[in-house]
Amino acid sequence: MEFFTTLILATGLAMDAFAVSVSRGTVLKSRFVREGLILALVFGGFQAVMPLIGWAAGGYAAGFVEGYGAVIAALILFMIGGKMLYDGLHPESESTGAMSRLSFISLLLLGVATSIDALAVGVSFALLGTSPLMPAIIIGFVTAVFSFAGVFAGQKAGDLLEERAVFIGGLVLVAIGVKVITEVFF
Repeated sequence: MEFFTTLILATGLAMDAFAVSVSRGTVLKSRFVREGLILALVFGGFQAVMPLIGWAAGGYAAGFVEGYGAVIAALILFMIGGKMLYDGLHPESESTGAMSRLSFISLLLLGVATSIDALAVGVSFALLGTSPLMPAIIIGFVTAVFSFAGVFAGQKAGDLLEERAVFIGGLVLVAIGVKVITEVFF
């Protein structure tokens, strides 16, 4: 696969991770460099590994990804985004302060949700007979860069939005989930 084509593909695949990173950045008051590095590592890592898994699984994964992958990703985004919406509407709740901390499980679920499409790309590599290694590295690197930058962009937006940031971040995640569902069913 040509480098420029791979770069465009990687940028497209990185957009969900970027949006989630912006959403996370909006709720951070401190530690945004640490959070940016964590999200870059997790999202970039998932985006790099998923095409390899898709390529290895080949045709079997194609049926699963086409049938259920988008629905699973959307449900994860709805759950986490819905929690953020609730916390944004109920700032007095105990869990609102916890939104500035992302649990390990939530982090892994977001990693999977934002990289399901990379799994499908890996399946297409297998069907086309394309080697997935170099594209997977580029996809992971580009996603890591976008994720890191997204946290900073979100942090700046969060400063402007203040207490509405958690709610708006939740809206972003739910909107991404709606986008995923509409692409599958419409």
